[in-house]
Amino acid sequence: MKNILDNIAGTKPDGNNNLVALNLGDSKEIKVYWDSLNKTRNCTLFIARDDSGKALFVTSDSRDSIKDLGFQGSFVGSFAVQRCNLDHYNATQLREYFPFTKPSLVGLPDSFGFGDRLGLSNVAHVRVAKKYKIKPIFAQQSIRELERTQREAEEVMDVASWAVFQEGYHDGFGADADHLKTEQDVDRMVKAGYTFFTIDPSAFVENEADILPEDTLIEKCRSLPWGELEDTFENFIARYDNTIFKISGDFKIEPSRLQILRGLTKYGGVLAHTAKLYRYLKKSYPAHPSEFEISVDETDSVTSPFEHFLIANELKRLNVEIMSLAPRFIGDFEKGIDYKGDLKQFKEEYVKHLKISEKLGSYKISIHSGSDKFDVYKTVGDLKQGNVHVKTAVQVTLKHSEPSPMLSLNCLRKF
Repeated sequence: MKNILDNIAGTKPDGNNNLVALNLGDSKEIKVYWDSLNKTRNCTLFIARDDSGKALFVTSDSRDSIKDLGFQGSFVGSFAVQRCNLDHYNATQLREYFPFTKPSLVGLPDSFGFGDRLGLSNVAHVRVAKKYKIKPIFAQQSIRELERTQREAEEVMDVASWAVFQEGYHDGFGADADHLKTEQDVDRMVKAGYTFFTIDPSAFVENEADILPEDTLIEKCRSLPWGELEDTFENFIARYDNTIFKISGDFKIEPSRLQILRGLTKYGGVLAHTAKLYRYLKKSYPAHPSEFEISVDETDSVTSPFEHFLIANELKRLNVEIMSLAPRFIGDFEKGIDYKGDLKQFKEEYVKHLKISEKLGSYKISIHSGSDKFDVYKTVGDLKQGNVHVKTAVQVTLKHSEPSPMLSLNCLRKF
């Protein structure tokens, strides 16, 4: 089958990647996703549907050429056509031949984590991402979610790879190892090929720091792991006390001693744990492409602008390079509903967070639990400044056995 396109009925689809009939002969017909057509080593590969469901098909002018590629599957009748299941082994092979199906670093551009928690919506997410100037993260799942959904990290990655191959998406996507807490979590996600590592140090946040008396704060600060922090309590206090930090022309930070003690108490353990996991990742896997996010959003108390400054400034001192930081914003970010809070106040605080990120280095502000936060999308988009990452857990409705791209990012007007 030297020119498989000659056997496809009709003309090229209108850009919606509709199924197109392919006649293999002997009354054997399959439905091909046009945008999935790709060639390598004298073979043509594509995703198609037949009576048994969706699969990868490999065709060439000889069966030997197909066998040389190394995919696992069965040949269709007497044809030089191999039908391969969309499984982990074949996904691994796919990523070797087609680099666009492998996750890459997202970098500083605005990005959106789609969060296909059940593996049903990646195709829809890819179709949405094609419409916007945004870096997508298609493979995204936390250790906690993997346990609850009884999925493997490799399975989440594979579904994303098959989706971008089917939809012909060549612009690159990220893979977020979300809310990692231990070195074992890091090992697991590196092994599965993830490149975006979100560290969750929430267990080390001292939520009561906002209300503790000063003598208790001092006691807790002195008991922090100063060796891991490469510092002393006295040096830390001296670095911030009686100091004015000019963030921008109209924004400065001048913390009081009590604010310094509260911030250090609340986030001192966070800094030590984050640095520990960052160093473990970089030392254990120096050749593995990775970018780093710190998340302190799942805490009881709001991250003030000074506390954000403290976290980012200390991580910079410790040579921990972050790509994004997720503070605990003012207001309520509950799952699956719009923002609950004063949008004007949120905007004022968000702008301060942006200015701090611009002052201390090139990293994005990350909005977690971002599903359905359309008022926040509009507020952030209208600012047209800074860089943002939005993390969601979005499932879209199934329609005619294929996910329908119902998610809209129109509110993020800066995209």
